[in-house]
Amino acid sequence: MICAGRIARRCLVFRPVGVLALLCLGCSSYQEKSADVPVQDTATDTVIDVQAPDNATMTPKDPSPGGQDASVAFEASTPDPVEHPGPKTELSLTSLTPDHGPTEGLTTVTLVGTGFTEGIDVFFGDSKALYLFVLDTTLVNCSSPPHAQGVVDVRVRRPDGAEAVLKGAFRFEAKLGLKSLEPNSGPASGGTPLLIRGSGFSDDTIFLVGGRAVIAPRVVDDSTVLAIAPPGTPGQASLIAVSGHTRA
Repeated sequence: MICAGRIARRCLVFRPVGVLALLCLGCSSYQEKSADVPVQDTATDTVIDVQAPDNATMTPKDPSPGGQDASVAFEASTPDPVEHPGPKTELSLTSLTPDHGPTEGLTTVTLVGTGFTEGIDVFFGDSKALYLFVLDTTLVNCSSPPHAQGVVDVRVRRPDGAEAVLKGAFRFEAKLGLKSLEPNSGPASGGTPLLIRGSGFSDDTIFLVGGRAVIAPRVVDDSTVLAIAPPGTPGQASLIAVSGHTRA
């Protein structure tokens, strides 16, 4: 193979897109061909067929004395930028409705806040809520779990570990009931000591005899109350217990 009037010792053939370029190492120029050049396998000639990438830059040999050899520069590819998701909305719990329910549970409660997502958990005290549905990022519906009587914190926890708490937000109320009143009679002027037995009693429970509140009620436990009978009119009088929205 003859290059620029001299015998080529090595020829480097590049195939850029659509063009076949022939570079002769040690030659002063290169030629472009529109067709493939056959490779000659001889003892003196070596032809290397290289498929150049799109970002390759080919530089022929500098013909001046001491010039640089032909070279190919490959540009480093730039990776596509990685998109990082933005920060999640801050988790908060601002209110819930209703704020009370029976100790048996299964009260449907709607929670209002921000940052709610699928997989969120709701706790009433240490008990996990039942039948939870995320309506959107600000509303969650769930059912209260069975729980002992009393007031508890309500807590929400997202899968990423974020938590929000509403202190003293829900009151579990035992089923209110009356079993007995001792004694069952006394003077109309009042002042008779009373022993009231039943269930679901609390410090918030109001006791009425003949429509009037008893005097100085003291809750011994959720089934026993000591009080003083109020003044009333002669005759039969009903005993009523009221706790929150429950009446017995």
